[in-house]
Amino acid sequence: MTTKLPGVPDTTIDGIIPAGAFSDIGIATAIPIISVRWFDERQHCKLGHLYDAGEIEGTPQEYQSCFFYQAGGGCVKNGKRTPAACLFHLSPSAPEWSKLREWALLIEPDGNIAVCRRDSAVEIAADLNATIIGAVKVTEPRK
Repeated sequence: MTTKLPGVPDTTIDGIIPAGAFSDIGIATAIPIISVRWFDERQHCKLGHLYDAGEIEGTPQEYQSCFFYQAGGGCVKNGKRTPAACLFHLSPSAPEWSKLREWALLIEPDGNIAVCRRDSAVEIAADLNATIIGAVKVTEPRK
C-alpha cells in the first residue's frame, strides 16, 4: 500500500522500517521508505541544447560522438540503471524535447557549461559572465 507523504506532492511512502531497526546508529523512530521520481538528465544534454538553438545540425556524426551515446540510439546519461532513447532519435515534438526547452544552456568564458531554469537564465548568466545559448540580443531604440 502506498500513502502520500504529507507536504510532498510527488512522493509516496511505499513502506516503513520499524522503530528501533536502526537503534545501533542512533535512530529510534520508524523510517518511511519513499519512492522518488528520477530526474531525466537528458534535459541537460549539451548537444540537444545546441541543436535546439540552431548551433549544430544534429547529424549522426555530431550526436554519436557524445560520451553518453550507445550504438542503436541509446543514452546512458541517466546511468545504466535507466537507459533511454537519445534525444536525437525522438521527434522534436516529443515530451523529452519539451522538458529540455524548460532549461537554458550557459557557456562561461572559460568554456565550462552550466544549465539553469530558463526563467532565471539572464540573472545567472550575468553573474557568471556567461553566454545563453540560443538567446538573441534585442535592443530597444531610446525614445
